[in-house]
Amino acid sequence: MKRDSRRFLALGLAGVFLFGLFLYAQAIPQRIERGLRAQGAIRQLDAMRAPLVELQRLRLQSPQAAPPSVSLKAATRAFLDSTAYEPDLAAITREFALQARQWLALPADADPTVQMQSFLDLLDALARAEPPIHAAIAAGQQAETLLWLASGLLITLLLGLFLIHQRRQRRRAERAEQRSRAVIDQSPFAIQIFAPDGTPLHMNRTAERLWQIRLEDMQGYSPLTDPQLETLGIAPYLRRAFAGEVVTTPVIRYDTRDTPLAAAAPRKVVELRSHIYPVLDAEGEVAEIIVMHEDVSELQEISRRLTEAQRVARLGCWELDLRNDHLYWSDEIFRIFEIDPARFGASYEAFLETVHPEDRDAVNEAYIGSVDARTEYDIQHRLLMPDGRIKWVRERGHTEYAADGTPVRSLGTVLDITDYKTLEAELVRHRDHLEELVAQRTGELEIINAELESFSYSVSHDLRAPLRAITGFSQALVEDCTERLDATGRQYLERIEANVQRMTQLIDDLLTLSRTSQAPLSLEDVALGPLADEVAEQIRQRYPDHPVDFINQVTDTVRGDPKLLRILLENLLDNAWKYTGTRDAPRVIFSREGAENGLLRFSLCDNGVGFDMAYADKLFGAFQRLHGSEFPGTGIGLATVQRIVHRHRGRIRGEGRPDDGACFDFTLPPASDN
Repeated sequence: MKRDSRRFLALGLAGVFLFGLFLYAQAIPQRIERGLRAQGAIRQLDAMRAPLVELQRLRLQSPQAAPPSVSLKAATRAFLDSTAYEPDLAAITREFALQARQWLALPADADPTVQMQSFLDLLDALARAEPPIHAAIAAGQQAETLLWLASGLLITLLLGLFLIHQRRQRRRAERAEQRSRAVIDQSPFAIQIFAPDGTPLHMNRTAERLWQIRLEDMQGYSPLTDPQLETLGIAPYLRRAFAGEVVTTPVIRYDTRDTPLAAAAPRKVVELRSHIYPVLDAEGEVAEIIVMHEDVSELQEISRRLTEAQRVARLGCWELDLRNDHLYWSDEIFRIFEIDPARFGASYEAFLETVHPEDRDAVNEAYIGSVDARTEYDIQHRLLMPDGRIKWVRERGHTEYAADGTPVRSLGTVLDITDYKTLEAELVRHRDHLEELVAQRTGELEIINAELESFSYSVSHDLRAPLRAITGFSQALVEDCTERLDATGRQYLERIEANVQRMTQLIDDLLTLSRTSQAPLSLEDVALGPLADEVAEQIRQRYPDHPVDFINQVTDTVRGDPKLLRILLENLLDNAWKYTGTRDAPRVIFSREGAENGLLRFSLCDNGVGFDMAYADKLFGAFQRLHGSEFPGTGIGLATVQRIVHRHRGRIRGEGRPDDGACFDFTLPPASDN
């Protein structure tokens, strides 16, 4: 019961209670009842009055002439009988009743004087009895009047309360209708209201924007007679709704060109789903039909794009209702599994039947285990197609649980990885073939290394022997035939000796280059700064007439082969000393410049003759020299430096300008603890 209804009932009951309290306080029913009885007594007294008066007249004329009539005595006895059972009347007419009984008790032969006196006393008692009876009648009439007035006031009060209640109910209904209209008009759904015969009654602003028409433009239109709705299969849903059933229609593509609602309305195509709600009156009959149109054009487009994206990615989604054992698959999963949706059992058991028989137990154990352990479900397995083809899929998912820990549903994805598995198998075959090629190339390299070792041996022994012979015979000529040789001959011998020494140095450099390429690395943590100081001191002794200001700023430790790093610094510092020979204040700076790709970057710069960057591509080539014979060398040093840096997985580059010095920038791995 509503609040106002309860208030109305309480006020009505209060009025009735006050009415009853008033009746009780004023003794209204008793007074009315007494008045009614008094009226009966008056009627009886009136019935006796005429005979009594006539009897008295006769007695006055002749006391002996008129005895009391039988009818008078009968009326008197009737009055006494009626008042005997009415205590109130008996109290009022007590004196009269006493006199009447005495009068009736006189014998017929009593003394006339006594009879006359008794009769006169009776008349006096009658005269005294009438005023109280009339007073009781008046009190009863007054009480009856009060009763009618109180009843009228009570009825007026109840009627007023009823009218006030009805007015409030009407206002409340009006406000509710206004709120409903406001909600309808502001709803994001396009809402239309129709009469039971299909006549349009109302449409909100969203509906006006959707159809771009107004309510007055729909005069004469009825969804029950719309031919397009009949063609689209929506008419049966409408008939059920207009019969009183709540229905939701499938998504349809409605084209206003096929069913123009208004001549001036623009033509448009929308995809929508309709929710239809019949409104019933008090008798249960359909009073109105509310139709809520949900424009799903964008959602349908998103769904189509999602479906297309799943098709391109070969990725589908699934959901398993564990309480009802109902499995939902997206369209892409049916395409991956190559199953007709109409023939699929839509259950977990039906899914297991699609798995390759050899993988079925593993898939079942993986899924059941993930549900029990509350972990992610992730497995790759095969599918056996009806034509014998094998497909691979990867399934991932997770399970949701109720508050009591009961698993409710599982959701996940299925990805077609057949191409990936095919590529993986192909890569395995290529890897196996590559390992064979590596083994073959390794064997070939071992042969080449053996040949290089043989070549190094030949260089070290076979080439040195003729050089030693040339040196020996040259010295013999100097010792034995000096007097026979003129200045030109002695000059020739000096040139032969110089070239033999240069050839010997070239052989030593080639052997060094060969060792840097072939010798296995013995990696250690090497303090590069102290090593550079040690090498610089050796070079100072080699060039005693050429003092160089060597500035060593390196304090880092690197990871490398100590012997090869020494050769690297010897070649770089020797070049720096050599190419600063023409400077008055030669200077060489060795510094750390930062890091590069996880390696330490170092720089060794001098203020020597420099070089032309146009020929920088020849810097690290064997036997490539950018300067003439004024600077000694074989052209092998920088090639050896590059081999050593590369073997330590670093890089080296040189920069310079003619007569403005040169810088060599190289990287080496940091020490193991860094």
